[in-house]
Amino acid sequence: SDVSSIVILADQDKPQDLLITPSILDVTLTCLNPTMTLTASSSTPNVTYLWNDDLNSTTQTISVNKSRIYQVAVTSLNGCTEMTDILVSDNKVLPQLSIRSTSDKLTCTTTSIQQTGVVSNESEVGTPIVYEWLDDPAMPQSRTITLPGIYSLRATAANGCVSESSMQITEDKVLPTVWIDLLTDTLTCNHPSILLTAKSDVPVTFEWDDLSVGDTYIATEARTYIIKGTALNGCEAQNDTTLQDA
Repeated sequence: SDVSSIVILADQDKPQDLLITPSILDVTLTCLNPTMTLTASSSTPNVTYLWNDDLNSTTQTISVNKSRIYQVAVTSLNGCTEMTDILVSDNKVLPQLSIRSTSDKLTCTTTSIQQTGVVSNESEVGTPIVYEWLDDPAMPQSRTITLPGIYSLRATAANGCVSESSMQITEDKVLPTVWIDLLTDTLTCNHPSILLTAKSDVPVTFEWDDLSVGDTYIATEARTYIIKGTALNGCEAQNDTTLQDA
């Protein structure tokens, strides 16, 4: 009798050496890089690809702009499939920028103000952080202000995200008006002293020429009396009056 046989070959090898590039250390979406290209590969030839992105892409390379796990199914000619995935993270945190200032008002005593830009969440957004004053980009992170105005600062973090903050600096260098009230300017035997009363159009601290303070002064000599008034803004003004003997 005749005997026949058949040899059945098994080919159940799955695709080998699956890889998604870039590496897992580099797959972070940022404000600077809001999109990223993922490329799948295999050492097995003639494979097909199927991604789990929104388009169910069948290309070897896809472009992504969302933070999620991306999975690719790689199928060889024998129909065997292997899968791999990668986590695309997201760092689009804005820098929390503020302007620290020694004051918000220029006065006769506060003639300059120090301003410094500060980002409170450096650990989240990454360093270095680039600070740029919009009125003068050449200015450093800390600067000295001598003129009133609105000062705006921009901070760009390492993740490419940008924030801006502004601060208004005002000015109050208005001088007070001071004067001396008195009933008479002549000392006599009947009136050997005269009450001098200092007045001002705004609240001030009064100081007389002998360094005594207060708004009243008992004058007993024929001479010129000088009063100085210092307002809350540090601005000073003075006035005088002269007494004579009869």
